[in-house]
Amino acid sequence: MSGMDWVYLLVAGVLASAALVAGLQAAHPTRWRSCGFFALLAAMIVLAELLPPALLGLGVVCLLALACAGLKAMPARTDVPEPAQLSRLLAPALLLPALTISLSLAFNAWPPPALAASQQPLLALALASLTAWLWAVVRTRAAIARASLAGGELLDSIGWAPILPLFLAITRQHVPASRRGHRGG
Repeated sequence: MSGMDWVYLLVAGVLASAALVAGLQAAHPTRWRSCGFFALLAAMIVLAELLPPALLGLGVVCLLALACAGLKAMPARTDVPEPAQLSRLLAPALLLPALTISLSLAFNAWPPPALAASQQPLLALALASLTAWLWAVVRTRAAIARASLAGGELLDSIGWAPILPLFLAITRQHVPASRRGHRGG
């Protein structure tokens, strides 16, 4: 596994949890389309280096077709956490941007070995996200499985529109330039 592959696996894991959440919810208005969308997106991120560019392009077309067919979020939950529970999430939520900026500045001053400069912000964001998530799990005493499913629910409620540009950016980083049809550096 190369240096940044674990980041892509984490992203794919979050997307897979969104697929699982959508697939398990009988009341989800677009259950199977949402499940298929997030599962295909996760699979494409994991398999990006192995798939030919034409198949990745076909996958993007399938994602767009699923999105255009209509993806809706799960109806709002009625078991809203207590204010005290929500207040425990404030510090981890504030930690995320602060740690991302701090790590980005640190990586700029002391670059990690064998890591391209273009990958440093992604690494900073991944480490900050993982740290904030772990801190939130500890502070709320939530089960890791429940915290993962809550992330899937959040991703489902955000919808597909902000996710596709992220996917395209990750795929561009993940697939070697020689496989994207570029010549030279």
